[in-house]
Amino acid sequence: MPEPDPSRPAGQCADLLRLMDAGKLREAAARARLLTRFSDDPYERTQAHLFLLGAQLTLGQAGTSEFTRVLAEADEAVKQFPEPAFVGEFHALAGGAAFAVGQIEDAMLHTVDGMRATAQARPSVTTALAWYDLAWTAGELGMTDEVDLALRHAHDTGRQWGLHYEDAPMRLITAVSADHRGDTDQCASMLADLSADGRRLAAGDLDGVAMADRAYLAYATARYTVLGGDPGVDPRRLMPAEADQASNPYRILTRVCLAITAGRPTDVLPALDATVPVNLVHEVEILRLRSLALSSAGDMTGALAAERQAIRRFTEPWQNLRRLAAHAARFRADHAVLSEYAAAALTDPLTGLPNRRHLEERLEEISGTRERAIVGLMDLDNFKDVNTHHGHLAGDAVLARIASVVASSLREGDFLARYGGDEFVAVLTETSLSAAHEVGDRVTAALARENWDELALGAPVGISIGWAELTEHGPDAALAAADRAMYARKGTRDY
Repeated sequence: MPEPDPSRPAGQCADLLRLMDAGKLREAAARARLLTRFSDDPYERTQAHLFLLGAQLTLGQAGTSEFTRVLAEADEAVKQFPEPAFVGEFHALAGGAAFAVGQIEDAMLHTVDGMRATAQARPSVTTALAWYDLAWTAGELGMTDEVDLALRHAHDTGRQWGLHYEDAPMRLITAVSADHRGDTDQCASMLADLSADGRRLAAGDLDGVAMADRAYLAYATARYTVLGGDPGVDPRRLMPAEADQASNPYRILTRVCLAITAGRPTDVLPALDATVPVNLVHEVEILRLRSLALSSAGDMTGALAAERQAIRRFTEPWQNLRRLAAHAARFRADHAVLSEYAAAALTDPLTGLPNRRHLEERLEEISGTRERAIVGLMDLDNFKDVNTHHGHLAGDAVLARIASVVASSLREGDFLARYGGDEFVAVLTETSLSAAHEVGDRVTAALARENWDELALGAPVGISIGWAELTEHGPDAALAAADRAMYARKGTRDY
C-alpha cells in the first residue's frame, strides 16, 4: 500500500476534519461511521474511527453504551494499524472520556501513554491533532507542564500544514477550574487575559478565526463580567453564528452570564437546570453559575447550597484518586514483601528491568520453541564520561531514565533486560531484521528528544544498537553477532 500523504488526513477524512473544525459534529459522526464500515483503506478507516470517537466525545456521549462500543472499536482499529500518531490520538480521546466520567487515574494514564506514543510519530496533520487533543485532556486534568509541551508540539507540527490551533479552550478550562477550587483571583486574571485576546480578534476579521477559539473566548468574556470585570468587548460579537450547543457546550452558559450581569439572575435558573453537562468541568461550572446567580438575586442560602454541591463534585474524583493511591500503596507494600526473594534473583535493582539471568532464561525458552526472534544489543555511547564528570549518582539516574525511555519505545510484548553496566538487550519475537532496525531508529530518536541536561549537564547521551537473528545462531552466538553488529555501528559514528 502506498504511503499516505502526511500533509492531510487520508482520503475522505480531510472532509471530516473540516466538518469537525466547523462544529458540524453530528454530520461528521455520521460520515465517519460510514467510513469505518465501508472504507477498504486501513489508514483511512482507522482515522475515521478516531474522528467518530472524537465527535461523540465532544457531543457529551462519554459513558453511554454507544460510546463504549465506539471506544472499543477504535481501540481495536488502532491495534490493527498502530501508527504512533493514531495511538496518541486514541489515548487523548480515551483520556478525555475517562475524565468526563470521573475516572481521573485512567485519564492520567491515557495522557502519559498518549504523549509517549505521539513523541514517536512523524510530523503530519494527524500528529498535530493528537498533540492538540492531548493538550486538551491534560488541561482538564490540571497537568500544566504536559499542556505546555503538547501545545508547543501541536503548534510546531500543525504550522507545517497550515494548521493554526490556538489555546483558548485550554486556557478557559484552566481559568474556570481555578475558580472551582476557590482561587477566584487567579480565575479573574486569566479571564482578563482571554478578554484582551477577544478584543484584539474582534477588532479584525473574525472569519479567519477557528470557531472553537471564538466560542470559548466569547464565554471567557461573558464569565469575566460575572466576576465584575470589564472585558471591553461584547461576547455576542465573538460568538460564531454556526456554534450550536453540541459543538460548544458553553454557548448557553454565555447567555446565562449575560443575563446575570444584566440584572436578571433568576431568569437563568431554568436554563441551567436544562443544560446537560458534557464533562466534569462543565458540570461544576453549571453549579458555580447557579451559585453566582442565586447570590446575585439575594438568595444566599441557595447560593451556599449550590456552591457546596459544586465543591463536592469538583473534589469527588480527586478523593477517589487518593483512595486508589492509598490502595495501590498498600498493594505494593504487600507485593514487595511476598515477591522480595523471587524478584531479587531476576530483576536489576537500579532499573527494575529483567537482569542477565532472566534474559538468559528467556532466550533459552525462545530457542526451545524455535520461535522466530531478533536480539538487539544496546551499548551507551560515552557513558563513562557521565560517571567521570558528574559522579555515579548522576550515572545511575541516567541509566534509569534510559531504561524507561527504551522500554517505552519498544513494541507491546517485546522483552528488555539490563545486560550489565551500560548495556541492554532487547528481544523482539515474530519480527524481521528490517522491523528491528525500525525499532532501533525509534529508540535512538526517543533518546535524542530527552532533556539530559537536567540529569547531567552537557552529558553526551547516545546509544548504539546491533541486531542479530536468534533462531539462526542460538542464544550465545546471537548475542555475539549482535555485539559485532553494534561495534560495527559504533565504528560509523562521528563523536
